[in-house]
Amino acid sequence: MTAATIPRTAESLSEPERRLVFVALLASVTASGFAIGGVVPLVTFILERRGVPASLIGVNAAVPVLAVILVSIFLGPVSRAIGIKAVLFSGLFITALSTALMPHWTSLEAWMVLRFLSGLGAGAHWILSETWINAVAPNQKRGLYAGLYSTLFTVGFVISPIALTFMDLDSPLPFYLMIVLMLLSAAPLWLARNLLPDVTAHSGSPAWSMLLAAPIVFAAALAAGLNDSALWALLGLYGLRNGISEADALVLLSIFAGGTVALQLPLGWLADRGGLARFLLASAAAGALGAALLPFAIGSPVLLWPLLFIWGGLMIGLYTLGLAQLGERFQGAPLVGANALFISIYAVGSMTGPPIYGAAMDAYGPNALPIGVLVCCLLMMAAGLECFRKSA
Repeated sequence: MTAATIPRTAESLSEPERRLVFVALLASVTASGFAIGGVVPLVTFILERRGVPASLIGVNAAVPVLAVILVSIFLGPVSRAIGIKAVLFSGLFITALSTALMPHWTSLEAWMVLRFLSGLGAGAHWILSETWINAVAPNQKRGLYAGLYSTLFTVGFVISPIALTFMDLDSPLPFYLMIVLMLLSAAPLWLARNLLPDVTAHSGSPAWSMLLAAPIVFAAALAAGLNDSALWALLGLYGLRNGISEADALVLLSIFAGGTVALQLPLGWLADRGGLARFLLASAAAGALGAALLPFAIGSPVLLWPLLFIWGGLMIGLYTLGLAQLGERFQGAPLVGANALFISIYAVGSMTGPPIYGAAMDAYGPNALPIGVLVCCLLMMAAGLECFRKSA
């Protein structure tokens, strides 16, 4: 075994090597964010054009998340069998291939299957990227590192919907662009492949017993999963059903994601100094307030655009600060299991959020979306305050 092939651990990395791994991970998740940020609204708008009900659009958005849950359960055994890097790179290839087939196999049933396969590959990339980021992040800067990760990942969620407004959504070109971005996300990890810490030995099924150790962290994962996926899948649809044009509805998504890009770094920086748990509850409060104001602002861009920008930045902090607090509470070998559990719970929320909110929109009208987000954030706040009361 050569030096280049000896498995590395996070502890064995020098400081320059840690920085190189972190930069490679950030470059990879940035390209991945561009791809995911384009595919989700692209599929939603195409299905809406076909007259597919919002409930089925939500189910379609939930299918790749089901794949992520399965990946979180079986990642450890599969990685030990074929190697963690083989899982990572073959998964990214499967994701690109599945997306390439979507313009040619266009039935709703085929898209369900293809998006499931895509979710398998994307899920492995997601879990491993976050585990590696938490492994190399210094304790005193976890909020900042998590904020930088979230910022670069969501840059694509801002730019991709705007780029789609200049493309013919009925042509295969948007899909081909997403394929290129998916393949690009593999490039930096391939270049840094010999430095990536080996987490295979500790990879396993989600450590469910950890729920009791940090309930507020995992409650944040569930709330973030329910709301993030539903809003990204259905916010454009919410705009359409309130009389906004297709192009303007795509811009709404970019403004919402723009808040994430602008505010995650300062939010993480402040949380490192003011307390991750306190800022986690503040993010839930911001999510509830923004949801309550959305129906009153939807008819006025002057009110709507600033609201979406601030709402997006602060509410998505549930995931950013939850991830940072996860790294604070679990370190060393338990971190991988905790990260798998965090993503599993987030994925459960992501899988159930779009169909639940979509069905509610079909049954009760578009305002069922912000009402659902409001209730979810209030429950998250209640859970957090109860944890503070018991620990006092």
